[in-house]
Amino acid sequence: GPVRPRPRGKAPARFLPGTVLVDRYRIVAPLGRGGMGEVYRADDMKLGQPVALKFLPASLSDDAERRQRLLDEVRLARQVAHPNVCHVWDVGEVDGHDFLAMEYVDGEDLASLLRRIGRLPEDRAVRMARELCAGLAAAHDEGILHRDLKPANVMVDGRGRVKLADFGLAAVAANLEGTDVRSGTPAYMSPEQLAGREVTVRSDVYALGLVLYEIFTGRVAFPAKTLAEAAERSETPPSSPSSYVAGLDPAIERAIERCLEADPALRPSSATAVAASLPGGDPLAAALAAGETPSPELVAAAGGTGGLRLPVALAALAAIGAGIALAAWLADRGTPYLAGLDKPPEVLTHEARQLLQENGAAPQPVDRAHGFVVEELADGSSRLLFWYRQSPRSLVADMAFGAEPLSFGNPPAAVPGMAGVQLDAGGRLVEYVHVPGAEGVTEGGSGPGWSSLLGQTGLDLERLESLEPQAIPPVFADERVAWTSPAEDPPVRVEAASLGGWPVWLVVRPEGGAKVKAGPFEPGPSVYGFLGVLVLAAVVARRNLRLERGDRVGARRVGAFGAFVSVVGFLLGTNMRVLEPSVVFIGVAISLFFTMTFWLIYLALEPIVRRRWPNTLASWTRLLSGRFFDPLLGRDLLLGVVAGVALALVELAGRLVTGIDTGQWSIPPQLLVGGWVAAGGVVQSFSSILAAFIALFLLAVLRQLLRTTWAAVLVTLALTAVLFGDFASPAGLALSLVFMAVSLGVLVRLGLLAAAAALTVHHLLAHSFMTTQLTAWYADSAVAGILTTLVFATWGFYAAIGARSLAAGRRLGTPWGARTSTSSAP
Repeated sequence: GPVRPRPRGKAPARFLPGTVLVDRYRIVAPLGRGGMGEVYRADDMKLGQPVALKFLPASLSDDAERRQRLLDEVRLARQVAHPNVCHVWDVGEVDGHDFLAMEYVDGEDLASLLRRIGRLPEDRAVRMARELCAGLAAAHDEGILHRDLKPANVMVDGRGRVKLADFGLAAVAANLEGTDVRSGTPAYMSPEQLAGREVTVRSDVYALGLVLYEIFTGRVAFPAKTLAEAAERSETPPSSPSSYVAGLDPAIERAIERCLEADPALRPSSATAVAASLPGGDPLAAALAAGETPSPELVAAAGGTGGLRLPVALAALAAIGAGIALAAWLADRGTPYLAGLDKPPEVLTHEARQLLQENGAAPQPVDRAHGFVVEELADGSSRLLFWYRQSPRSLVADMAFGAEPLSFGNPPAAVPGMAGVQLDAGGRLVEYVHVPGAEGVTEGGSGPGWSSLLGQTGLDLERLESLEPQAIPPVFADERVAWTSPAEDPPVRVEAASLGGWPVWLVVRPEGGAKVKAGPFEPGPSVYGFLGVLVLAAVVARRNLRLERGDRVGARRVGAFGAFVSVVGFLLGTNMRVLEPSVVFIGVAISLFFTMTFWLIYLALEPIVRRRWPNTLASWTRLLSGRFFDPLLGRDLLLGVVAGVALALVELAGRLVTGIDTGQWSIPPQLLVGGWVAAGGVVQSFSSILAAFIALFLLAVLRQLLRTTWAAVLVTLALTAVLFGDFASPAGLALSLVFMAVSLGVLVRLGLLAAAAALTVHHLLAHSFMTTQLTAWYADSAVAGILTTLVFATWGFYAAIGARSLAAGRRLGTPWGARTSTSSAP
C-alpha cells in the first residue's frame, strides 16, 4: 500500500512494532518523544502485562559516572509502591541504549486533559488533588524528590485516577547537563531552584501548588519558557485563584497560596499537610504536619462531630446510676463516725443553748454559730463532734491562712459573755466554755456546782475519782478540779474550772488525749510542691505572653471561673451576716489567689498542649467558646462523669477495705450543717479542675524534657503523688497512686474536659456524706452531690446523642450523632 509521508522534521521511531527486546519486551507502538528520550508501549511477555519502555538520551550512556547516578536513582524509585505513582519495574540495555520498564497507564497526561477540557469541576479536582498529594507524599517518604513536578508528568488513567511519573529523572538530568538544581520546566520551578539553592521537599510542595492552581483554575500560574522569564516572577505571587473561579472554596485557595509562599519555611512541610488542608480534610492535622501551632478556633473544630450512639449513651447513664447507688452503699460502711447520728443540728443546737442558759449564759446572744468537726482519738479512731457557740457580738473568724472559718476555737473565746459547747453524736457533753462577764457569772456568787454539768457528759458520777488538775483553763477561773472514770472504755479524764461557783470550763478527753483534725496551717510536701508548680507555671506563662502565644480569652474565662468558685465557696463557708473589713480583705485575697492560679497555670499549659496534643483540648475549647450542647463536648462530659463515678468507687472501696479516713480521704464535716453550706460544698468541688490543670501542665512540660510520653506519664504520676498523695500510711499512699493513675489515664485518653468532669464528680461523691438514707438529716451534701452529678450526666447525654436531632423528634433506636472521633493521646 501507499506509504504515508512523515511530518516534516519528525525522526522515525527507533523500534518498529513487533520488535522484541532482550527476549522479553515486544514493542506495540511508540507513545511519544521528548528531551528525556523516547517512550514505547510494549508487552512484557514474561509477566504478561503491558508496560511503557522509556529510552533515555544517548548522552547518558557516554558518561559512566552519570549513568551510575541514574541507575542508583532508579533503584531508589523502584521502592515507591503506591496506587498514585507509576511503578518502575526494571532497567535494561539494548545496543548500548538504557531504558526503563515502567507501569503502563492507559490514559493521558494531566497537561493534555487540561488543554482539552479546561479546569476540572471542584469535587473532581479535590479528589484528584488528594491523589496527587498522596503519590508525592509516598515518594517523599522514601527520600525521593521529584524536582520536575508538572501536569505533563502526571498521568490520568481511564478511571480518572492520578499517577505521578518520572520521579528522579529531572534530578539526574540536572547533574548531567551541569545546570545543578536549575533543571526541569521553568514555569514550575520554585524560587530556590531558580536561585540555584538547595532543593527540598518544600520545593516539590511549591510545584504541587502550581499544579493545583492549574487544576482548579485551568490557567498556568506563571507562564514562562526560559529561566530568565521565570526569575522575573519568583518574588511576585500569582493572581488569586478566586479571581478566575467565582465561588471557589476558601480552603482550596488558602492551601494553594500557602504552597506558593516564596519562603520555603512558610510552606506546608509535606504533601500530607497540603491534603489535610483541602476541603473534607483535617485542618488540625494539616497545621501539625506543617509544624504550626493550631489556633484555639482550629482546636475547637478538631475531633470531628463527636457524639455517641444512643445505646452507648444509655449504657453510660445506667453505669452512672448503678455507680452512685454502689457508692452510697460503700459510704454507709466506710465512714464509721456517721454511726449514731440520730439528732439533727436543730435538736443539738437547742440542747446546747439550754445547757448554756442553765449555767449562766445569756439567753439572747447577738450572734450564734454551729457546725461539726472530726476528732482523732489516741487509739487511731475518730469521732464526730457537734459544736455550738454564741457571743454578745458578731462572731468573726480569725482568717489566718489555713484555719477553718468559724469553728469551736476560731475566733478564740476572749470576749466576756462568749460561750460554747461541744457534744458528741449522741448529744453528750464533751467540752464546755463560758467567758466570765456581766451576764450570769460574777465573782463571789453562788453557782450551781458541777453535778448538773457533769450529768450532761453521760459519765457515771458515782464512779468518778478526783484527781490533781493538770490542764490550764482557757478562761479566767478561781478554782480548778479534775476527775477520772476508770470504768469507761477507754478511761477518760475530766478537767474543769469555775469562777465563783459557776462552771466556766469543762472538757472530757480519753486518757492519752485527742486532737481535732482541722487546725492551723502546717506546710508540707504538697504545699511546697504546689508552690514549685506555680513558679514553673509563671516562668512558662511569661514566656508564652512574650511570644504572644496562648489563648488569652480562654485564660481570662478560666480565671473568672476560679474567682467564682473561691468567692462563693468562701461566702458560703463564712458568716455572711458579717461584712467586717478583715473578712472582706481575706475574701478578696482568696479570690485573687485562685483567680491568678487558674489563669496562670492555664496560660502556661494551653499553648504547649495545643501544639502537641490539640485533641486533648478540643471539647474543652468548645466549652469555653459557649458551645454547651456540642456532641463532642457531650461525649467527653458523659464519659468524664462515668470516670468520676469510678474514681469515687475506688476511694470509697479503699476506705472500706483499709479503714483509712485521714488525709486525702477525709470529708469536710462542716457539710453536715446542710443547706447553703452543702451548696457551698458543691461549688468548692469545682476547684478539683485545678488538679487536672496541674497534671496536664506537668505532663506537657515533662514530655518536652523527656521526649517520650510514657516516661512523662510515669514522672507526672510520681509528682502528683507528692502533691496530692496521702502519706499517712502505706495503704493510703497505694490508694493515692491508684487514684492518680486512673485520673491520668482519663486525661491522656479522653482529654481535659473529661478529666475535669471526672475529678469534680469524684469530689462530689467521695467528699460528701454519701448514704443510702437520703431522707436522713445529714444527707444534704449527698443529695446535692448526687443531683449535681445527675445534672452533668443528663447534660452530657443530651448533648452527646445530638440535641438538635432530639429536638427534631428523631425516633428512638436510630443511631444518634456522628461516629465517635478518638482523641489523640499524648
